[in-house]
Amino acid sequence: MTVPLNTSEPNNTSSILAMLKQLRYLNTKGCDRTIDLINYCKNPSIDAKTLQEMQLININKNANKLNSLLGRIEVQLMKSCGFNFAVYNIPSHANDQTTDEITPTNYENIRATLEQFGKVDQLKIIRGTVYTKFHNKSVCNQTHSTINNMQLGNNIITTMVV
Repeated sequence: MTVPLNTSEPNNTSSILAMLKQLRYLNTKGCDRTIDLINYCKNPSIDAKTLQEMQLININKNANKLNSLLGRIEVQLMKSCGFNFAVYNIPSHANDQTTDEITPTNYENIRATLEQFGKVDQLKIIRGTVYTKFHNKSVCNQTHSTINNMQLGNNIITTMVV
């Protein structure tokens, strides 16, 4: 069962955000990225089991369980936001292939790169992670097999298909 986070029930958006802020010291980057993704989504939702696990982690303060849970929450949020592809570890700057100059990795550059694989309907960059909705979901697997574990600037990027 998926629970919308914008309800007035105890597991509403503000209580989830409060728990993530309390657990932030266990995984700052992961919690911040999840908070930003929740704030970006129009109708974020997380399943009831995941919410219960988050409450237990908030009590037990277990970093390994939090990391695993954040990954599952991210997938659920991506689905509720309509994203079907993610690229992780995007550097702030990289070499432009055409000019060999160091340029910022911004929306325009990332969109142009991803659109080489297929039409991009939606794109959001949150803390070094690019969330994308390809118009044709079959493009996700091709893009994943091409750019997963590729070097971009000084970073090795990884990808995930949802």
